[in-house]
Amino acid sequence: MDDKRELRTFKKVVATAGTRVQLSTTVKHVVKLSVKALSTNTNLIYIGDNTVSNLVGYQLSAKEVMELSGVFAKDNFIFDLSEIYIDSAVNGEGVTVSYFE
Repeated sequence: MDDKRELRTFKKVVATAGTRVQLSTTVKHVVKLSVKALSTNTNLIYIGDNTVSNLVGYQLSAKEVMELSGVFAKDNFIFDLSEIYIDSAVNGEGVTVSYFE
């Protein structure tokens, strides 16, 4: 098994405020995860599970970062991107996601 981890980055945007969006539509296990609100956001981004909304969720202002860690499994810390959702208070705002796999 190769222990080398590769950094991946992508942007995720909520087209319509109030409509939660999965970070990944397929199961994606990662070792470390960082979610940063875009610098151009004018209002809050909300991060959570499939119940996230502007009433329930971890709030990020523009440029704020949230670091996430997963559960221990098979000698690695694993977090599933398909179980993380974002929502926004304004159309077209989002996050940059960085992770190691």
